[in-house]
Amino acid sequence: MTAGAVGLAIVEVVLTGRTGPAGAVDAAIAGLLVMMTPILIGRRLVQHAAVNASTVAGALCIYLMVGLFFALLFGFSAAVGLSPFFAGTSRASDVDYLYFSFSTLATVGFGDLVPGTNLGRALAVTEALFGQLYLVTIVALLVGNFGRPRR
Repeated sequence: MTAGAVGLAIVEVVLTGRTGPAGAVDAAIAGLLVMMTPILIGRRLVQHAAVNASTVAGALCIYLMVGLFFALLFGFSAAVGLSPFFAGTSRASDVDYLYFSFSTLATVGFGDLVPGTNLGRALAVTEALFGQLYLVTIVALLVGNFGRPRR
């Protein structure tokens, strides 16, 4: 799958000549790859005989991958949208999407970047809710069962 993604990225560079920030195709491919990773990690974590440090670390990796996925989703929506994703910023960088995603996932909300579209606001709320629910349910459950064998 990774080889296919690299191949598509090369084809896009050859066809468009663009090597700057991710376009719609790049963001979509990266988003699909990042979306698959937490699923695979989760499948592996379910197989652990007992909750240990590796299990908790895997759960936290899923949390970080979700933040990366939303950053790519924000970038993709900006690439295919008719208006800029952020209000007050006409040209956002990939770092801006990553920064906004993780501050939203952690529900910090500094306010320096604000979604300017209804879709952007809906995605931000979805990410914030997921981030909080994941931490207070999945991670808390794992930490509470640390060292115990599974039934």
